Amino acid sequence: MTKSFDEATSAIAEPSTETAEIAAPQALGSDFQGEIDQSDIATPRLDVVQKIGALSEEFPAGTILLNRRVVLAEPSQPASITVVTAKKFYMEDLEWGAEERPRIFMTKDDVKAAGLTLDWADGVKPTAKNVLDCLVLAKAPEGSDAPEFNLSFDGERYAVAQWVIQSASSYNGAGKSLLTAKTMYLKQFAEQEFLLSADKKKLGGNMVYVPDVKQGKRNSEEFIQWATTLLN
Repeated sequence: MTKSFDEATSAIAEPSTETAEIAAPQALGSDFQGEIDQSDIATPRLDVVQKIGALSEEFPAGTILLNRRVVLAEPSQPASITVVTAKKFYMEDLEWGAEERPRIFMTKDDVKAAGLTLDWADGVKPTAKNVLDCLVLAKAPEGSDAPEFNLSFDGERYAVAQWVIQSASSYNGAGKSLLTAKTMYLKQFAEQEFLLSADKKKLGGNMVYVPDVKQGKRNSEEFIQWATTLLN
């Protein structure tokens, strides 16, 4: 099931921090006048549908969505993604519904200097968290005609998307898997296709869907060059 483009774009969440930038188009044709830069562009996001929340009213829990409307993978099925760039940082973990914006830190020393913590201590939960902010290429599912898939390579269509991995369960699973791959055997993220799915797990007495990544095929040298030059 796919919602209309207008329905989805009105609900796109504001990114938690800056991510790698795709160059803004310089010439938009005769039907547009005015200046445009990266701040005018809302990069589509990846989301995992949970059992509660607005998305659960329209999609089954465990569905992986692009731009809050396009189904990348049904529950228990994998979506093909390639990470192009990633940024790891730390974010203040505020209570749900807080009006202020969370503070961002690039190092653990900065977190400590701000009086925040990253680990449980004496039954007190951390006041900051690890975040991995990824820019990915998501492959179009067979038969999808969504306009987000506006890039083509070797007969396949792709969409650029931002995937922000920030809950503890998501980071400990998918986030650490990606960073382990980058550290152990990838010179560039774009060398490897990953299969993104959502696993059902019990956390704190609640059943939630947690993103998980497994290795797919190795991408060709031609694909790697194409994917990495999208940022130039």
